[in-house]
Amino acid sequence: MSRLNDPAAVTREYATEVGLATRRSLYEGLEGEDMKELLAQAVLALRPSSVLEIGPGRGELGQRLVEAGVSDYRAVDISPRMVQLVRARGLSAQVADVQALPYGDGVIACVVAAWMLYHVPDLDRALAEIARVLEPGGSLVAVTNSEQHLRELWSLVGADRFELPFSAENGEATLLRHFAAVSARPVEAWLTLPDTDAARRYISASPSRAHLTTALPDLPGPLRVGSRTCLFIATRPQRAESAGSLGHIG
Repeated sequence: MSRLNDPAAVTREYATEVGLATRRSLYEGLEGEDMKELLAQAVLALRPSSVLEIGPGRGELGQRLVEAGVSDYRAVDISPRMVQLVRARGLSAQVADVQALPYGDGVIACVVAAWMLYHVPDLDRALAEIARVLEPGGSLVAVTNSEQHLRELWSLVGADRFELPFSAENGEATLLRHFAAVSARPVEAWLTLPDTDAARRYISASPSRAHLTTALPDLPGPLRVGSRTCLFIATRPQRAESAGSLGHIG
């Protein structure tokens, strides 16, 4: 078993796109609001002059933003393979760590971190770096899962909840240590695992829980599970303030 923010485990997981593609295939029949669409809409509603996406995956969001008119898009990832996939779309990307971003102070209008902050070993260091590169009044748009995400599946293998370093439950308090204001939008949607094989494929592709694959009993039929996520928008103050002083806001 590995932790979601174990650097070695994260490096192994994202050396290829196979695990990511396997997990994402589960969501093709999603019923309800699609968080990926809500994320794109939230970023575009800010009308940012520049966007830095941290952990861009295969680059789908970046391509969507550029096609919608974002002229200055760039991405960073610790995975050379993910950077390669983003560049294959004609987008700017480089290998870099969110804990030490290769940008000057106040040069980015919007930072996007979707389903990746729970992978960071030193979360406060990463958030301080994000706040540093954001221009005054700039925004971080972050998405993460709830501790109750897919609980109908995980309860069958004796793991009723995730303990995430950055979750729907603790995200607002964490962000307020570094940002002046934070809004949160929780989203619950539903999807169906058609059979036992599909459920086991998903578990086996989950970095911190693959060891539970064989613990899943045979399903009597399709399994309906809840996708529970949250979108956060955190705003950097218009003037410089210390992280300590921001901890008392809200």
